[in-house]
Amino acid sequence: MIGLLASAKACINHVAAETAGLDGRRRSGQIVRMGRTMEGKARFVFPILATGVVVLVASCAVTYVNIGLRVDFVRRWLCAFLVGWPVAAVTAYLAFPAVRSATVRLTHLIEGR
Repeated sequence: MIGLLASAKACINHVAAETAGLDGRRRSGQIVRMGRTMEGKARFVFPILATGVVVLVASCAVTYVNIGLRVDFVRRWLCAFLVGWPVAAVTAYLAFPAVRSATVRLTHLIEGR
């Protein structure tokens, strides 16, 4: 029974570490994530897609709160999305390095390293 619990705990820790995926190491400009690197175009595509999803949902929620469901809801929502997405993407490119470093520092503080 104790061996089963230890095995479950190890599995949970592995999944949590894989989900966090940040260890703060770099190899020649590459971001290392649990033994894998996000290289080349993927480093530029990921922030665009991630911010697109977030801005799509957030702009929908804010548009709904501001005007409710009206006839022109979809048009206004898409206008808000088209303004917000480039702003969010540029912000992500500028902020991700600092956010990545802060995440590594915070996880080291939490883990007591």
